[in-house]
Amino acid sequence: MGQMGNRTLLGGIGLVALTCGMGAGTGAWAAEAERAGAERAGDDNTIVITGQRIVDMTAAKTDTPLLITPQAISVIERQQIDVQNVQTVTQALRYIPGVLSELGGSDNRIETNQFLIRGFAANEYLDGLRLQAGTWATPQFDPYALDRIDALKGPASVLYGQASPGGLVALTSRRPSATAGGEVLFQTGSYGRVQGAGDVTGALTDDGALSYRLTGLVRDTETQVDHTKYRKWFIAPALTWQPDADTTLTLLTNYQEEPAAGFYNQIPSRGTAQPNRYGSIPTSFYGGEPDFDHMDRTQKSAGYALSHHLGGTWTVRQNLRYMHIDTDYRAVTFEALNADDRTLVRSPYVTNEALDTFAVDTQVQGEITTGALKHTLLVGVDYQNSRWDHVAAYSYGAAPTLDWMNPIYGKPVPTPTVIQNGLQSQSQTGVYAQDQIALGGLNIVLGGREDWFDSDARNRLANNSTSTLSDRTFTGRAGLVYLFDNGVAPYVNYATSFQPSTGVTFDGRQFQPTEGEQFEAGVKYQPLNFPGFVTAAVYQLTQTNVTTADPVHVGFSSQAGEIRAKGVELDGHLTPIDGLNLQASYAYIDDEITQYTGALRGKTPPGIAKHTATVWADYAPADGALAGLTMGGGVRYVGPSFGNYANAYQVDGVTLVDAVLGYDFAHLSSGLAGWSVQLNASNLFDRIYVASCGNLGCYYGIRRTFISNLRYAW
Repeated sequence: MGQMGNRTLLGGIGLVALTCGMGAGTGAWAAEAERAGAERAGDDNTIVITGQRIVDMTAAKTDTPLLITPQAISVIERQQIDVQNVQTVTQALRYIPGVLSELGGSDNRIETNQFLIRGFAANEYLDGLRLQAGTWATPQFDPYALDRIDALKGPASVLYGQASPGGLVALTSRRPSATAGGEVLFQTGSYGRVQGAGDVTGALTDDGALSYRLTGLVRDTETQVDHTKYRKWFIAPALTWQPDADTTLTLLTNYQEEPAAGFYNQIPSRGTAQPNRYGSIPTSFYGGEPDFDHMDRTQKSAGYALSHHLGGTWTVRQNLRYMHIDTDYRAVTFEALNADDRTLVRSPYVTNEALDTFAVDTQVQGEITTGALKHTLLVGVDYQNSRWDHVAAYSYGAAPTLDWMNPIYGKPVPTPTVIQNGLQSQSQTGVYAQDQIALGGLNIVLGGREDWFDSDARNRLANNSTSTLSDRTFTGRAGLVYLFDNGVAPYVNYATSFQPSTGVTFDGRQFQPTEGEQFEAGVKYQPLNFPGFVTAAVYQLTQTNVTTADPVHVGFSSQAGEIRAKGVELDGHLTPIDGLNLQASYAYIDDEITQYTGALRGKTPPGIAKHTATVWADYAPADGALAGLTMGGGVRYVGPSFGNYANAYQVDGVTLVDAVLGYDFAHLSSGLAGWSVQLNASNLFDRIYVASCGNLGCYYGIRRTFISNLRYAW
């Protein structure tokens, strides 16, 4: 499986082979890869590169070397996903600086609620297109379906439209290859985990013009919380047609069923992060109702990625996807802890949602030369639309109370009152342009975008009344990086972002979009004599037009809020000897509410640790007495954070240890070639900790988890 496709990865930070024909969008910037330790081999347009993946399309939508991308970006390769054996995208982000991950512990109902980038909730993208969501009709893709995960730091609206100022997480699906290969995988582990998966690819025609990939997974596992489990299965067929050297069309589909898609288990802060007269609430305690609670999600998507070389240096690309999600969710939720420190006030909540989304992005890329300047030009237009049909019912405090010291389940839960019955349609059209300019070692990027956003919300509870919202916003960015001959590349950038805000003020004025603005400076380094990649960045990020409570008109909101984040990020990947991969990171975030109408001014939003640090190492020697073994582990430190917006108490920091041990049986006997085993431990020393808290309550972090693999690959 390590050599499927046109890219070969040895150890994740080892050898990378990238096929860079003109149709793939190489340009003046990509040519600088040769100055970063690359060398061309023959006339097949193959660049052989030592180091971490150095060319990536996320930050610029062109094949731009990371070394000369004036923006911080972290890349998680397929090999790292496999070695760390992560089960969710949020787990894959554990070792990325500037990302606070797994904030909900084992509560993974909504993936994007589980992580922050530079202190802000981030958006997810799949294959270059935004994953649009409702409240509970939220798309989630299993890491097994992905080829890689990119974490792009800072505003990215110029190329991607409405987006969080903190950044975005870009997922890339596994793609077909004309080179035949595959694997089958069986997993078991803690909490009764039973899991099977498979991935196979190859050519369908003798000339390799038509190739396929089929990836699938089935999972059934309980969790550390009583009466809860996760059950899911997905299948992802893909087909690539390459009739000639100039044209590639890849069809990407995914069907996923989650009959047990998650559970709510936020519990009181008194007894988790704060003292309770009766001690700590057990990590296994479930605050809901086992016979009532239920979450079922079905997800379907189909789309394509098209690339066509127009002639000369010009290429057109188009990504398109349609997705449908149905969610049936009901839960008894925790609301408050009574003064006796043991009785939970609870509420019934029921919702059904159906979400249809469509997105398409068309872009044209070409190269021109003006005097000594080499330009890589990109112009594009994208469109996205969503239709969200939702009904929700809720009754505060109407569910039976529950004693966490002696929980008795099964009492009747009353039918809650319908509070929402609506149909919301949203659309966004964006036109963008970007110029990447190269002059020797100097590289400049300039970009701008205009967006038009429309929203219509129909309220079936209020005589079918309809409210509309229309926005028009311009965003831009500028960056500069200089690549020295020794592999050092200092850079600076400036970027803006926007996110639409629904609702109106007391006097009926529509909310303006929240806006983000970032200044960033840093330096990147790729050694010339051994594989490695190091990034250091400092930034100041501000979000304005944040909605706050109206101090004059009770029950209404105004846009007087502002949040400012300042930080430092260090990220390093090294392969000092063959088979040994080292990764280390550190991040500092100073996040402050700088403007607010109430008493929160000067406070830090909850869940944001000022200091985080990670170290990971894995070693797989190719020869000698240890040949066949994979050994490794990591340490994750997450510092203290505040438990609520008032900053009334702190959540303690924690240090967690992960480990991996595997063996490839081909080194034992040639007859066992393809067979391997692997054992992963997460939170090896079983630290009990609180992942995060909010104004309502807290989430326990995931306790020690073992997962063992038996794999056969060919």
